[in-house]
Amino acid sequence: MLALVSVGLFAQLVDGVLERGDLSVIDPVVEQRVPALRDSVLNVVADVLALLGSEVCLGIFAAVLVFWVWTQWKDRVLAAVLTASMAVTAGLIVGVKDLVGRVRPAAWAVYGPPDPSPAFPSGHTVGTTVFLGLVAGLVVLRWSSWWVRAFALGGWVLGSVAVGASRIYLGYHWATDVVAGLVLGMGVLALTVVAVDLLRHRRPSWTPAARVVDDLS
Repeated sequence: MLALVSVGLFAQLVDGVLERGDLSVIDPVVEQRVPALRDSVLNVVADVLALLGSEVCLGIFAAVLVFWVWTQWKDRVLAAVLTASMAVTAGLIVGVKDLVGRVRPAAWAVYGPPDPSPAFPSGHTVGTTVFLGLVAGLVVLRWSSWWVRAFALGGWVLGSVAVGASRIYLGYHWATDVVAGLVLGMGVLALTVVAVDLLRHRRPSWTPAARVVDDLS
């Protein structure tokens, strides 16, 4: 259900961007107002968030996560699912960007070097949403402590929104690029859950992240 809702919302966002209507009407307003919010401290914070949410950093983080699941948890099926999820994410980012071909905000609004690549959706936001969502999902499966689970889920939401906000703050994306990134990331995560469910039915002996840790409760 969540996957279908995400697809519907994302399609609506794409339609609005292409027709310059719906939610995208707020984009010029945000573009005009964001530069006035900048200061030296926030600039550094935004740069750090943008770096952590970059393709290179997320690729490294994802590789470490998959390696850990494969070698420490001895769960090769789950490692393959995680790899596939991040690979699909990367493919969707590139494919949708090329398909929509949206131009980024004006150069005067950007804090940093220009980026000639298409704007929609925000790749940083999609990648961060999926990666942190996968980590949060593993924590929920692996740990029984409610506060550990709450911390992981809160970190997922906060991290995704913060990275997305940094892209708007730095002027590299329109607001709807980031909203679309969050929606697309949620869609990928929903499909990942569906894939895990299907695998569990096909492999009754497999339970993802089977061992529940109780010693932190």
